[in-house]
Amino acid sequence: MLLSYAQDCFKIRGIINSMKYRFEHVNITKDFAKSLMQKGWVFDWSIMPNTDLEVINLSVFAGSVLEGLAYYAQDRKELYNFLYLLEIAPHNRGEGRINSDVAGVILAYVARDSIEAGFDGFVVFEPISVLRELYASKYGAKPIGNNRMYFDTQGAESLVRKYLERSQA
Repeated sequence: MLLSYAQDCFKIRGIINSMKYRFEHVNITKDFAKSLMQKGWVFDWSIMPNTDLEVINLSVFAGSVLEGLAYYAQDRKELYNFLYLLEIAPHNRGEGRINSDVAGVILAYVARDSIEAGFDGFVVFEPISVLRELYASKYGAKPIGNNRMYFDTQGAESLVRKYLERSQA
């Protein structure tokens, strides 16, 4: 399943405890996607976004536990990262969630990638309508029209500072 390891590990604060997270680039097979759905994941992760851009498959693990997934791409023509899909694990949703900041960690990772790619941290995405207010209030996303939202340089830097605190361990 794993293609390669991402270069960094980060520490964030979850609701129950502090954990070390690692990011990996993954190739999601139909069988793996089916097993995710059987475990309560909502999206079919075997369906890739329809784009000419190279899509990056990103997974976030705490130990051996999958905490979240994302598909995003670097749009070198428009100079931003486009986040196609983000989902946190079922055990990180609702009142009984184990970690409250996994979505923020994923957003920060994509924002940091945008900074490193020379896009000044710009990230564009189209959230489902029920999450638009959450993305604005909790993460600082701004509306851009056509149901899309974005993070600018200031928003990206804020995400990185808040969610990607480098672990000293």
